[in-house]
Amino acid sequence: MLYMALPHEVQTAALITHARRYHKRVTVPVVTPDGLLAVGCPTEVSHFHPGPFGIPEPRDLSAVVPPAEIDIVFVPGVGFDAKGVRLGYGGGYYDRFLRLLPAQTHFGGLAFHTQIVPSIPRLPHDICMHFVVTEQGVLTFHTP
Repeated sequence: MLYMALPHEVQTAALITHARRYHKRVTVPVVTPDGLLAVGCPTEVSHFHPGPFGIPEPRDLSAVVPPAEIDIVFVPGVGFDAKGVRLGYGGGYYDRFLRLLPAQTHFGGLAFHTQIVPSIPRLPHDICMHFVVTEQGVLTFHTP
């Protein structure tokens, strides 16, 4: 699962293309009143429309993928700290979605190195990342 990037975020289009080249099923998040859904990523730009937050989402929601079938999730964020704590955009969508994933699913952030900070306060509902990828390398974390 890869997020559809906003202009200020790490761009994901090349990762989506790369994953498809290796015949991986790619899903993207769709925001609903009940939380995030993982939906098969369309190949045509015309099959997307702006979602509630202006993020491109598939128009057709018939290709929903159950969380149990997801191996890895790349998560956007405002910032990440040295323990894998993520500061999101405040809706809690990813924290709720990540709780639905099987224990063997890996999830992590894509960020610019400037988004890595020494510490972010962790709230009880916050889910820590397993890793964060930046232009300077991969940070891995032991998550509680």
